[in-house]
Amino acid sequence: MGKIRTANNLLEAITEDITWRKKEISYIYFQVQDKKAKDECYYLIRCGILILYAHWEGFVKKTTETYLELICNKGLKINNIITPLRVLHLKKIIYPVVKENNTEKFYKAVCNFIDKPNDHFNVRYGKVLSIDDNLNSNVFRNILSYLGLDYTFFKDKEDIIDSVLVHNRNNIAHGQNYRLSFQEYEDLHTNVLALIESFRTEIENKAVQGKYKIN
Repeated sequence: MGKIRTANNLLEAITEDITWRKKEISYIYFQVQDKKAKDECYYLIRCGILILYAHWEGFVKKTTETYLELICNKGLKINNIITPLRVLHLKKIIYPVVKENNTEKFYKAVCNFIDKPNDHFNVRYGKVLSIDDNLNSNVFRNILSYLGLDYTFFKDKEDIIDSVLVHNRNNIAHGQNYRLSFQEYEDLHTNVLALIESFRTEIENKAVQGKYKIN
């Protein structure tokens, strides 16, 4: 996929990315379903949970990168984008000096942001918005806040994200002999796909409607 310059470019990139992820998720699921009455089902379920988490985090990260690339390539000025994205741009400016704990540099950085409203928005995902820890509901909510996306649907899914997906993934990844029943795995499978699709819809709608900019 080339550069993301239009909403159609974004839609194509997201479709391409989600297609292979769903194929992998579905392959493991059908393997589990085929052996749900056998002992090896538990081993496959453990693999399935790791795959579900990997694609949950991977899709959110990749789609966020794609969305930010679209906005950057629009050449929009700071005073023409929505407030959450302005905050993200400000974070990019002050992030390097915050670590130094230098008040003078921090002051200059903030003034530089305030005095240059006509600068172009230019934020890359890995620079100031990244997943340094597990993609739990708190980290995910922060990402949506910076992007100006609606968190309403995901609010009711926090327990699934934290107590089921992330918790079980960590137990397995850290070598614990943790097991889920087929029904528990099937429910998680359904919920993770719903989370991924809902995030996709949020991003695509904002991109197509141009909701990242001030009209």
